[in-house]
Amino acid sequence: MMIATAFGGRDVFLLTDAPESLGAVSAEVSLITQVETGLSNRETRRAHSATLRFTVKYRVTADGVAARALAGGLRLWTSEAVAAPLWPAIVAWGDRGGRAIGGGLNVAFKEDWSQWEIYSGVEPVWPADGDWVCPLLWGRLEQRKGAWETPERLVFDVELAEASPAAWAIAPAAAVFAAGPVPSGAWAAGPPVFPFEVNFDARPDEFTLAIIRNRIGFGREPAQTFYPQAVAREQETSHFLSTLEDVGQLLEFYRQFGAGGAFWAPTWTGAAVLTAPALATDLVLQVEDTAAVMAGDWLGFVTPAAAAAGNQVIGAHVAAVGANTITLSASVGTALPLDTLVCGLVLGRFRDAALKLQWVSGDYATAVLPLREAPAEYVPADGETLGTTLGALPTRCYLYEFSYAIAGATYTERWTSFEADVTYGGNNYTAGKLSHGQIQQELYLDRDEVDVDADVGLGGMLVKMATLKMEAPLYLVIRSGEWAAGVAGNVAVIFSGEVVKVTVKGSRLQAVAAPAGTLFDRQAPRFLFQQQCNHGLFGPGCTLAAADWKFTVTMSAAPAGGYPAAYYVAALTGVGAAAIAAMAAGAAWGEFFAGGWAEFGAGAALERRAIVDSAFAPLGGGAGVLTLDRNPAVLPVIGAVVVIYPGCDLGFDTCKAKFANGLNFGGHPFMPVANPTLALNQSTGGAGKK
Repeated sequence: MMIATAFGGRDVFLLTDAPESLGAVSAEVSLITQVETGLSNRETRRAHSATLRFTVKYRVTADGVAARALAGGLRLWTSEAVAAPLWPAIVAWGDRGGRAIGGGLNVAFKEDWSQWEIYSGVEPVWPADGDWVCPLLWGRLEQRKGAWETPERLVFDVELAEASPAAWAIAPAAAVFAAGPVPSGAWAAGPPVFPFEVNFDARPDEFTLAIIRNRIGFGREPAQTFYPQAVAREQETSHFLSTLEDVGQLLEFYRQFGAGGAFWAPTWTGAAVLTAPALATDLVLQVEDTAAVMAGDWLGFVTPAAAAAGNQVIGAHVAAVGANTITLSASVGTALPLDTLVCGLVLGRFRDAALKLQWVSGDYATAVLPLREAPAEYVPADGETLGTTLGALPTRCYLYEFSYAIAGATYTERWTSFEADVTYGGNNYTAGKLSHGQIQQELYLDRDEVDVDADVGLGGMLVKMATLKMEAPLYLVIRSGEWAAGVAGNVAVIFSGEVVKVTVKGSRLQAVAAPAGTLFDRQAPRFLFQQQCNHGLFGPGCTLAAADWKFTVTMSAAPAGGYPAAYYVAALTGVGAAAIAAMAAGAAWGEFFAGGWAEFGAGAALERRAIVDSAFAPLGGGAGVLTLDRNPAVLPVIGAVVVIYPGCDLGFDTCKAKFANGLNFGGHPFMPVANPTLALNQSTGGAGKK
């Protein structure tokens, strides 16, 4: 059954039908990881997320009323979220303490779903010890096609992809894994040893090299380029997990190292066979042969006692090999009986950024893990540094800061494309759906720009600019940082500029930002030889202060909101020094405010509209009518105070008479309109014959 409900202010359909059996549940668990591989097969691996992401599949069979309820729910569901329990992690309410697999979002319910509750954080008080609790997967259905086996039986294959806030992610119980040997002095501590024994079922091995081959000409042999590198071993191992705790431990291991962290993994295949027991202090091992062992290898030793204690693997480095001897760099520190398994020990990582689980029944599950060796990380070459130029790098996050300044105040929005909020510089960057493309930087500065994509649901300043409501230039700063425990460190600015364009495509915003804004779009110099003034009113060259020319009026009638945007006002009052003086001198107000602007609202809600025309004198008594270029988003009410400023036609006479600012006039009022150095071509208009 799909129950329509809401949680956290979001609509959701709760899928309550359990799978046919827990053995029919499979899951793919992933982390967002960026892998860069060089020509010599060296790698860097960087995480862009910190929580596990699940996609689960299972089959539901519903009969009678339950089948019809499920079909009805599938019919009603459109774009709302869908939530379903992670059924293999279900436990009795009384056993919920210390769960192996929990999560930020849970559902408590009675056996027959007569009572249930979704919760995050604070637990409900009504469940009894015999009721059930399960972590909840919040996401979307990838398909909703059901099959009716009979008129009363519906079979539905659930494929739910998790898509939720990071705080609601599935969270396995914390675990600390035993450290293995230290590969070299480049390592501060030994990487952990993968803690699960292999389940032998045709375990494949592979040896990989990066070789570039190109066919040149029509010969039989291609051109080949090989950069010096060590052979990387790959293995795909199957593991049997017999308890829910084992599954939780595997998920926690993958959460810690799945994005590229290196760890020791025994091959579980015989590399050598002991022909004599070894003491804990022995450096030389007697073996049947050394065909599969080379100097520089690492070996893993699994004694029967260690296997009984949890498959503990003891590692050792091979210093030299003989025909029937293996010399270790250091003793293993424990006695090795004849029946010790001597296998290869590989320093590697998960080859794929996904972990696949298949539940067999109840708590029993299997996992197939593709592992890949990292030969360059045993002893990094000169110039390579683990965690900086090689191996697993810190988790990356990007920070976006939008800002604009108006009326002497600066307003800022801060976002991050990371999965959760990030703190930097004492400010919080809210997780949002946005990203940026390649930052273009060339010798031609006018081509420098970056594209930013965002969801319309992000709202804020980008939406304001897209809907022509941005009242000032919008600026963008993009920072790159390293995420750790919700805080960004090692932050660097990678872009700074002005947002010059925002377009809307469906539910997406596409913005373009340029470092120099629209500077390079100008086709002519800003200061010209012309009769009109080159300065903007109240600009730096003008020297007049807008505060001195500030007037206020009150709305005497409610605006109609249509076209033309005519606003009837009264009680014209001077606020600035020059405005008060103009009123005392009895200035002529007819066209005084034409070309100026009006301000509505205040703070971040401030809106400016150009005054196309103004008329005060015919109405008298400080009353008049202002015609604006367009209406503000929020229409003023009767009695609302509106701030207005006069306009300037950039003429010399206006500058002297209206503003008494002739000394700062930025034009050439006495130059002729036509350039006197150019003679007009005179044409007689006559036609001639040969």
